[in-house]
Formats: sequence, C-alpha cells, structure tokens
Amino acid sequence: MRRELSALPSVSENRSGWDGAYNWQERGDEWSRSWGSPEAQWWTTVFPRIRAFVPTGRILEIAPGFGRWTHFLKDLCDELVAVDLSEECIAACRQRFAGVPHLSTHVNDGLTLPMVADASIDFAITLDSLVHVEQDVLDSYLAELSRVLAPEGVAFVHHSNMGDYGVAPGTAPHWRGTTASARLVEETARSLGLACIAQERLEWGRNTDYLSDAFTVVCRAGSSLERPNVIRDAPKMTVIEGELATRLDELYSPRPAARVSQPPAPTVPGISISPPQAPAPPAPPAVPAPSAPEPTGPAATDVDVPSEIPRRRVLVAGIYLADKPNTVREAIASLESDTHEVVQRWIALGGEPADEAVAAVTTQVIQERAPKYGLLNRILETEDLQSYDYVVLCDDDVLLAEGFLDKFLPIQERLGFALAGPARTPGSFIDHVITKQQPGVLARRTRFVEIGPVVVAARRAFEYIFPFDESNGMGWGFENVWTHRLESFGLTLGIVDALPVDHSLRPPVENYSWDEADAARTAYLAANRHVPTGELMKVLEVVALDEPIAA
Repeated sequence: MRRELSALPSVSENRSGWDGAYNWQERGDEWSRSWGSPEAQWWTTVFPRIRAFVPTGRILEIAPGFGRWTHFLKDLCDELVAVDLSEECIAACRQRFAGVPHLSTHVNDGLTLPMVADASIDFAITLDSLVHVEQDVLDSYLAELSRVLAPEGVAFVHHSNMGDYGVAPGTAPHWRGTTASARLVEETARSLGLACIAQERLEWGRNTDYLSDAFTVVCRAGSSLERPNVIRDAPKMTVIEGELATRLDELYSPRPAARVSQPPAPTVPGISISPPQAPAPPAPPAVPAPSAPEPTGPAATDVDVPSEIPRRRVLVAGIYLADKPNTVREAIASLESDTHEVVQRWIALGGEPADEAVAAVTTQVIQERAPKYGLLNRILETEDLQSYDYVVLCDDDVLLAEGFLDKFLPIQERLGFALAGPARTPGSFIDHVITKQQPGVLARRTRFVEIGPVVVAARRAFEYIFPFDESNGMGWGFENVWTHRLESFGLTLGIVDALPVDHSLRPPVENYSWDEADAARTAYLAANRHVPTGELMKVLEVVALDEPIAA
C-alpha cells in the first residue's frame, strides 16, 4: 500500500510524492468528497468562478493530476494543453483521454513551460495542486504565465496563503506550502507585467483557524480585463455559502460586455440582417432611477428558413425593476411585430414607468418586492391563454434583435419546439454553458430551456407550464419539471442560436436571496417528478445554419 503524503514544500518532494508515493486509486476524486463528487464541486465551486472566461480557444491546465478537472475543461475549448511534473499523472491522463484529439499532455520540470508558445494561451488554470508548493515555485510559474498568456488572456491560480501566518514548514493544514500568500503573488505578478483583478482568501475545509488558500485571477497589465484588484475573504469555505453567488459575480465576471467582443454574425447568401439600433434615450422619469448603459442589441444571423407562417397571436408577459437599470423599453420595442398580433403585459416593481411607451404596456405598479412567478401568474390569469398561439416570458435586462418574433417564431415553428429560448451572446452572464450561442448553428434540440431571460412557449405546452407553482417564487428547478412533463407527452424543447439574447446588464441573483431561491427549488423538486440536472444539460440534435428547413 502506498503511503499518504505529509508536507510537500519542494519540487523534488512533490515529484517523488505524486510519482509513486501517493495512492491514486480514486484518481484524485477523493479530494472532492466534501462536495459529494468532482461534478458537484465543479458546478458549485469551480465553474461559477471561471465562467466569465470560458468557453475559449486555447486552455492551459497546470498540474492536472489524473484529470479531475481536465474532464470538464476539455469541453470548454478548441485546444487544451495539460502540463504536470508527474510522469504517472501524465500517463494516466493520456490513457483516460485517449479519444480527445484536441488535448496535448506534457511532463515538465515543475517550474517552467517550455512546451507552450509565447502569447498562445487564452485561459490558464491550476486548481488544488499548486497549493502544495512554496512561493519560489509560484514565482516561476507566474513568470511563465506572463510569457504565454495571449494579449487578452487570463489565468486562475489556486495557491497557498499560509505565508501570511508564519507557521513552521510541514505544519500547515492540508499539506499547504508555508511561504506562499495572496499578497506575495500579487506583488510578483505586478513585477512581471501582470495585473491581479480578483483574489479570494479562504479557509479550505473546516476548523483550520487559517485562511489557508487563495484564488488569484491575473491578466496582462493594460488588457481590457484590467481593473483594481478586488480582494475578499471567505473564512468558512463550504460547498455553497449563503452569499456565494453575488460575491462570485463581482469577483470573477469583470465587465463581461467589455471583455468579449460580439462575434460577427455568420453570413448566409440572401439577406443581411443588421444589429438593432438603440432608440433615442427616454425622457427623465418622474421618479429618479438609475439609468441603464446605452444599449446595443445583438446581431441576428441570416437564416435559410421559410419566413412565412400564418399570423399568430402572442402574449408577452414580463416584470421590470423600475428603480434599477433596465432595458425594458428596448425589449418592448424589439418584441413588437408587423406580422403577428402581439399583446404585451408588464408589471413595474419599485417605481413608475419611465416613458409613455413603457406605461402603455404596464398593467400594474407595485412598490414592494414580490416573487417573480407569482406576479407572472397575476398577468396570465387575466388572459384567455387559449386565444394565444404563443406566450413569451421576458426579463427586463435583455437586448434582442429588432423584429425578434418575426424571425424567431418561424424557426421555432418549423423545428417543432413546444418550448424554446434564444441562446445567450458570448458577452452575457451565462449560468449554464449549454445556453451559450454556438457559431454556425441555427438551433439545437435540447433537454433544457432555461427559465429566463427569454422563454417562448407554444400553446401545446401551456397546460404543462402554466400556472406557475408559487411555492417556488423565483422558479429555480422549473426547467427540470418542464422537461419531464413535456417529454412525457412527446413534446420537444430547443435553443435558437441564430437569434441570441444579450444578457449582460445585471449579474444573476443580484436582486433576490440565493438562499431562499435554492431552498424553494429543493422543496419544489422533492414534490414534483423531474429530470435530474445531470441528465438535463444535453443537446439531442444540432441544426446547422446552411441546413434547409422544410416549410
């Protein structure tokens, strides 16, 4: 039986420890036990911190071990480079991922990256590995990152913070290095022409009495990502903390709209559809409210789909925060149609409508906050839903292509989606990777359509979706139940990539309690038959832009 490791302060001790001494029987998955599994740790702790930077072109993973995170990273890039000082680890990765052609693996000296070209990496990550090294090793890797990062590249580094405590070598919890710290990493990064834009010092595990670890995000000084460093402490690190979601958006999503430029729309011979132009700014509201940034809508993709469908009757239902930055005026304008009969019903929260156009479709003004789906039920119960062909649920912080419904409904109808939503632009806040717009794709048949920010339900789906269960006021978990119900009756769901929604104005969970929404989801799923989340994030069919769709 191989022995367990003690302290691992030097490169040679790391190599000998991981290359023969450590028992890799569980492939490193044992370090995720506190989360239940690597999958649970990835989706609750890792991915929320890096989601602003992936998917991307070329990813570098330093110290992958037996591939605990490689398994997820390989699906988030065009090329993945994995580098480890352990020959045993690299051999295991080569065997485990033998069928992944865009993954290359390399053994290094534990200090440098000679196999990686200058300015070639869009995103670098090292997680749960360099916590076992000292500051001199981190300094060496930071120097290499300053060389290999692309001009707009970014790196996420998980390292020890025990250097702030002056403990003796070999006495730090969890085999942490004793000289490294967030403070020293920032100083080194600055000296190398890198900028720290986020650092989180945290207690890894329970009852350690230290903020033993740190997550540091660095980019090149002068890149569009650079900002003053934001430092936060998490003294009680658990799988999910009560305030985690809002904190992570601040730390790890720096100005996403500025960071990611809107890709050019794919070209299909025939028609060219220009991005929507923002209307003139509204007159100042009667009640002063924060103003939204000047909006620029996403580009629509030219589509080879029969555009003529019979005139449809559409109900648009939405809630807007009148006292917060919003784009409700732009959403209302984009959802108008010359082809279809569109009825819009909106409820204002926290203030009066900003102008006449918004007031004309506002049915109620409520000053106090209230659960979203209870308010949507108030709208739906006043309408004869069977008189409508479609119901559109729309948030107040989106930008859509001009004439959105005139382009979206023919695609949804021709592809037979009972429930559909637009993909999100790359610069949007993206909670689920499956919702990100895919280039060259018209639409995807999926098992998942997110509850927002825009959902389009055909009449045949109404009885399985409406009314909303008001015990689950923010709607978390509705997707799991919707999919179960719709698929049980042979109905399909899909994401339309050709008409993406820009959802970059406000971070998710900014205006309600994460804890309350999560508790409501847990109770709701316990009471309703549903598809487990692990089975939900699946693409069943991809329809390419150039694939003809029959009328």
